[in-house]
Amino acid sequence: MRLLYPFVVKGNFELFCLKRWGEPEDKPGDRCWVAWNDSAWANEVEKAPLSTRAWIVQERFLATRIIHFSQNQIFFECLENNSCSIDPDYTLMTTGMIRSCATTTYYKSARLQIERCTTTDLEGRLRQELYKKWVDIISVYAHCDLTKESDRLVALSGITKMFQEARGATCVAGLWKDMMYQDLTWKSRASQGIATRRATFYAPSWSWMAIVGGQVQFSSHRTVRPLIKLLEVHATADPPDGDPVVSLRSARLDIECVQYYYRWDQRHKELILYGDEMMTESLPNSEGGLLAGKGVLHLDTSDLVDRFAEADKMEGMCISLVAVKFRSRSLRQYLMVEPDGNDRYTRIGLIESEAKDTAFDKRNRVSITLI
Repeated sequence: MRLLYPFVVKGNFELFCLKRWGEPEDKPGDRCWVAWNDSAWANEVEKAPLSTRAWIVQERFLATRIIHFSQNQIFFECLENNSCSIDPDYTLMTTGMIRSCATTTYYKSARLQIERCTTTDLEGRLRQELYKKWVDIISVYAHCDLTKESDRLVALSGITKMFQEARGATCVAGLWKDMMYQDLTWKSRASQGIATRRATFYAPSWSWMAIVGGQVQFSSHRTVRPLIKLLEVHATADPPDGDPVVSLRSARLDIECVQYYYRWDQRHKELILYGDEMMTESLPNSEGGLLAGKGVLHLDTSDLVDRFAEADKMEGMCISLVAVKFRSRSLRQYLMVEPDGNDRYTRIGLIESEAKDTAFDKRNRVSITLI
């Protein structure tokens, strides 16, 4: 026997886990109870095999109304709410607690907010809310599968264009020009053992789109102070007269930043940051000691994790990206880079550590290019 939720049970009895519906408690006679499975939507729609495909993320965002034919019943999704074929009119959902099940998905929540606002509305809190909607969507998209890796840009292009129009800003390879300092703080979970590699199609090393294997995490910090200055974004479409939102031939960032240098001790799992290339000026942490810690490296790919694990010590360059206030803590995030010649660098990972403002922040800033 298969139960389709929600359903009504009649009887003069008390239930702890089911919500009572219908007649008042003090009225004699049979009572009506409604059973609602709040996991039905997640199990039959969100976790369905089709929902793991990257193209579906875009289809669900662009379409204002969707019918989902699941294993047990039909579900309806629109900009206002979700419902199912067993109770399409919400006749069973009469209490506030039960009706809270009828919420919109993050796809439709983002689309609805775009429909209701214009670029003139996007100031302060509204701009931040719309950016958060974007992060919600790409957090899902980055974990979805594609038959052709080269579709990574085009399968998101419809969403990107709609957000660009709403925000009045430019998105390059999945990162926003006006939020570049925060967008660059994405991190891979390769250091946690998740198999991750570089994409075989073109994507700049600084973009999360260059990572294949899923498990990319995006920053959710609200109080962020940028420590870099974006000077210029160079993006060339493929073909050159095409749309860079759909396909890229090349993309690079010219930024102004303060350079730091790191030394990773694999044996002690210790990281120390320095203010000079000779590694004589060590950076203090929030307690006044050396800026050192365990587990603060977030390397982008599995081969980088192996490379660091096999070496006794690893040294390299990083640039300070953002200062983050998180509750009572002060955090810093640094972008790990490797030289590619002529002041051009590729991204290899992210460093996170507790730190406070230091004299090193006032050192001469330099201009470099990320490719």
